[in-house]
Amino acid sequence: MAPPETTTPTPAPDDGGSGPIEKKFPLFPGYPEEYDHSKVTVPDSIEPLGVGGCVDARGKFYDGVIAAGPNPKYTMYKPQPATEEMTLQRCLNILDIVSKKVENGKKGIKGLRGMKFGACNFAGGMGCVCHIIGDNGIQGQVKQMQIPGQPQWPDQCCNPGRGGCWPCNMPFPNNVGGGKGPIANQGGGFAGYCFKLKNSFG
Repeated sequence: MAPPETTTPTPAPDDGGSGPIEKKFPLFPGYPEEYDHSKVTVPDSIEPLGVGGCVDARGKFYDGVIAAGPNPKYTMYKPQPATEEMTLQRCLNILDIVSKKVENGKKGIKGLRGMKFGACNFAGGMGCVCHIIGDNGIQGQVKQMQIPGQPQWPDQCCNPGRGGCWPCNMPFPNNVGGGKGPIANQGGGFAGYCFKLKNSFG
């Protein structure tokens, strides 16, 4: 058995009480330093869960909407790209903005659950993808929100290397998709990070 710690450990960043964020958010090989977890500010309403695609209590992935980034060497976001680079901090800021939607005196979007950020390709200039996620049906309300640096929410997301363009809501097949309710854990199946809204509802 190792001897007891004799020095005062450095406090870990606050991550909702579920363990040091450094161990849950390693910097993927090839990622620029600005994608390091230690260089972002997580809004109080959002909790980091770890590496993975975010799943519900049944292990199902969520539907959602992809936010636009700038176009690389090809047209990735249609009809318009964003004017700002899609970084981890920007994706967190977008989720924070969307979660504060107010309609008929009520704050928030029913079924909005969190975000996942990753699937990065820096060699091809694509950067990373920001996916605002939740129960099926949130897409319309999310896309009503205006985001600084994003003229409009994209309708189509394209990747010539994979053969074309697809709707940016990108639902999962029923056997793995259809997530409902609060995010239970980070899950797997995704080269990126999962963040949940602490007080999602519906």
